[in-house]
Amino acid sequence: MFQYNFNIDKLPINVPLFFDECIRAWRNHNTYSWPADRSERLSEVLWNNQYVCIDGKSVYNSRLVKIGMLDVCDITDGGLRNWQVLKNQFPALSVSDYFRLGDIYNAFPAEWKNKLRFQGRNDTPVSLPDETVRELGH
Repeated sequence: MFQYNFNIDKLPINVPLFFDECIRAWRNHNTYSWPADRSERLSEVLWNNQYVCIDGKSVYNSRLVKIGMLDVCDITDGGLRNWQVLKNQFPALSVSDYFRLGDIYNAFPAEWKNKLRFQGRNDTPVSLPDETVRELGH
């Protein structure tokens, strides 16, 4: 938490006052800037990142953390990585996890998506296997 682009005001939970004050004091003495280039954006941590927010709150998903998804580069190569690529890389990924990743990718700032997209993207279309589509129908 203390190494990344963290903003306590954007957490989706309330933090006890003592920890709130400690975190704010730490942030006042440490600076973290907007990631300037593609490599900095790809190395950004997904979770509790002040620039990756849904409904004005930073995002955290313990299940996705547990299966190893930590950084922007884990889910994008310019656009959201397709289902097959992510499922191969993270075998425990579920269909609902994949849709949640779509929400998270959509929460990236537009500037990030534009710079990632236009600086070397693998334009593989997003598709789900037929058995996964059938699974969603139940």
